[in-house]
Amino acid sequence: MVIWKEASSEIIELTKMIIDEYHPRLRTARIGVITRSEAPSMNGKVTLGKCKKISKELQLHVPYDFLVWIALDEWERLSTRQQEALIDHELSHAGWDGTQASIIGHDIEEFDHILKRWGFWWPSSDRTIMAVQY
Repeated sequence: MVIWKEASSEIIELTKMIIDEYHPRLRTARIGVITRSEAPSMNGKVTLGKCKKISKELQLHVPYDFLVWIALDEWERLSTRQQEALIDHELSHAGWDGTQASIIGHDIEEFDHILKRWGFWWPSSDRTIMAVQY
């Protein structure tokens, strides 16, 4: 049985730090952070966390623009660097223009075996190539 809880003060403080450092546009967004006891898994893939936009309809009862959840069982296995990266990743999904919330999709989605066979084959892959060569 999955147990949902408000995130610990450490996770909330880390989220605030990541917003200040990497996502200043989100400073005015109302972001709730919660945890779930177990990570869900689908087709062998574990989901470590998720960022959801709260609809205007639900905002009547939920006072947030976004809700981020983190799977505690996986969180506890991550290094500090990986925890920071997970929070940064989830916040990267939060599109915010100061009044409107939206969810931003990933820049790339590809199979490992396609990358092994073909490399960065798609036309706009230059940005991805530069990002992974840091």
